[in-house]
Amino acid sequence: MSKKVTIDVKTLAICAIIIVGLVLAIVGLFGDFVKADGAKEGVGLSSISDYNDLLKKGDSKVKGFVPTAIFAWATFALAILTACAFVVKFFGVKLPKNVLLLLGALTALCAILAFIFSIVMASKYPALTDYKIAYGPILMLIGGLFVGCGAAASEKI
Repeated sequence: MSKKVTIDVKTLAICAIIIVGLVLAIVGLFGDFVKADGAKEGVGLSSISDYNDLLKKGDSKVKGFVPTAIFAWATFALAILTACAFVVKFFGVKLPKNVLLLLGALTALCAILAFIFSIVMASKYPALTDYKIAYGPILMLIGGLFVGCGAAASEKI
């Protein structure tokens, strides 16, 4: 069934990396994705939820929002799944071979794609005159990579 739970420094370090990555991914998801200096049409800081509101209103100017949102939410969901799988493995439950590695790799891949699509989205949005990427995609990228690296390292435990 389950084996005795052993806690060592390596396991705690991996746990800390995954938790920090998960927190960064969550903060990144709900943070600002694009900031604009001197925006046309009254658009200033725009988060994923702001883009979602524009999309629901039928604003056709929001190009590239859908892939950005899909990969941002996928990163969030996969980071949570990876953290849960790590906790399950930590308590001695046998997982299928390389499941943590697969979840971590998918988390990192989705984080990279969310970052790339957010850059593409911001560059195509005509209301932004001087676009700059905000902290959301950067934190999500770092968080997704932390979770992915932590999951990969946990396969060695």
